[in-house]
Amino acid sequence: GGDLTLGVRRDTPIEILKAINQAFLKAIDAPKFQEVLKHNVGYKVVLTPVEADKLAAYKECVTAWTFKELGIAKVDPAQIGIPKPEEFDKWWPPKDYQPRLT
Repeated sequence: GGDLTLGVRRDTPIEILKAINQAFLKAIDAPKFQEVLKHNVGYKVVLTPVEADKLAAYKECVTAWTFKELGIAKVDPAQIGIPKPEEFDKWWPPKDYQPRLT
């Protein structure tokens, strides 16, 4: 499967984040977007910014450790503080995590 995901830099000004969020929520209800979903056997899942942060962090965790296990990681995920997937729930949210939007 795949995701259609909207991502922006974490240091994007909050006013811009709010505007993007409002536009995104409006766009996903547009008939054209619904047509694309139907045509591609997709379904709409809308996450809050905090939920999206958590999911993105988990996917990064899984990918980083999979690459390590395959021997293709350029950096050991443990060295940069990425927990193993089975340890993720104990780790999330990281100590310095501050959601930009809730």
